[in-house]
Amino acid sequence: TGGDWIKKPFSVSEDLTGVKDMLFTKLNILLIFVPLGALSSFLHWGELATFSLNFIALIPLAALLGEATEELALHTGETIGGLLNATFGNAVEMILVVQSLRLNLVTVVQGTLLGSILSNLLLVLGTSLWLGGCYFKVQKFNVEGARSNAGLLLLACLTIALPTVYKEAGRDEAEDGVALQISHIVAIIAIVVYVLFIYFQLFTHVDLFTGPSEEDQEASKEKEREGVAPRGSNGVTPSVDSTLQKVPEEGEEEAEDDDEEDAEVPNMSWKAAATVLFAVTCLTAYQSELLVGTIEEVTERWKIPEAFIGVILLPIVGNACEHLTAVSVAMKNKLDLTLGVAVGSSTQIALFVTPFAVLVGWAMGVEMTLDFRLMETCIMILSSLIVITVIGTGTSHWLSGVMLVAAYMVVAVVFWFTKPSVEGGGGPAVPESSSAPSVSSLVGE
Repeated sequence: TGGDWIKKPFSVSEDLTGVKDMLFTKLNILLIFVPLGALSSFLHWGELATFSLNFIALIPLAALLGEATEELALHTGETIGGLLNATFGNAVEMILVVQSLRLNLVTVVQGTLLGSILSNLLLVLGTSLWLGGCYFKVQKFNVEGARSNAGLLLLACLTIALPTVYKEAGRDEAEDGVALQISHIVAIIAIVVYVLFIYFQLFTHVDLFTGPSEEDQEASKEKEREGVAPRGSNGVTPSVDSTLQKVPEEGEEEAEDDDEEDAEVPNMSWKAAATVLFAVTCLTAYQSELLVGTIEEVTERWKIPEAFIGVILLPIVGNACEHLTAVSVAMKNKLDLTLGVAVGSSTQIALFVTPFAVLVGWAMGVEMTLDFRLMETCIMILSSLIVITVIGTGTSHWLSGVMLVAAYMVVAVVFWFTKPSVEGGGGPAVPESSSAPSVSSLVGE
């Protein structure tokens, strides 16, 4: 069992063997781009070369982050494992926040934070549920833990919506920047709530964030053998056809159990896994910094709207590790860890990283507020409601993932035709006119 392996000491040779097995994979051939990306920056090979090399370098680094997190999760459990992955993944965003605020790039910071939330909620979670549903007809997870995260998401929407509405109502202009003071106070409240949520998650209500117990799984299997179908969330018993379709899944359940048993055996000690995770996270942060430094040049060359770069493209790169981890564990039918990574990361960005950015701006004398503009705030609220609807039943299937990915594609289209406001970020974003580059013209170039 997992506990036996936690007690089992690993030798140095076993740790080295585990690290070697983690590094020597086909995908990790791309690790050659890590030093090449760094050299391109130092030797001035050009902005486009630096962008391309570091972009490719992030792919194997993201995969290593996911594997190291899974190794560490075998020693700490799914709940802490998901929290660790979210924390290490969002370290990149926190570094970029500080660097951007030093240059007074408030609009860039807000766009990146909003994009990270949307990327995790819609793209990461959607892809995970989609691909996981292709391997397992119906996947189950602990609905109570999911509802706790959902409630925090709505609270995060509130912390951003109210300062935005206050500013849009024109009261801030008449009261000399009260919205900034409101943002400072709300940021402190949000961080306190997030700290209390961590205590709630790891100490007082751990059972709400773990998968279904063995007793529940056995009871569910016994009902299936007897031909008794449990009632759905709408109170309707599934049809006979849907019940009969579950019979061939017994072989799949046996294969699933075998896969889980194999996955429960760690290949290295927790110290080795933590060391690898820390080292890869540092490399990821460095390569991400080099990548972001070339965005302006690439944007001008391809004429891509800045809103699209900040909200869509950058978060995809920054959340690459969460994306690969969430997808890989979903394909192993570990949806509780998937939710801990995707939804947990969004919650952390909304209730910790975003208030952190406000407080850092306060310390630096930068007017970083929670006014994310009207259109962006509406998108965040609607996206959160869609996610809450999807995870509210405690089960998922591939169509759930398709809906979330489709929502993300709609958001991407909107930001493709969006340009900054005339005020430079204080007001709502304005849709671009016919002068905006079309997708066909971009492909033609």
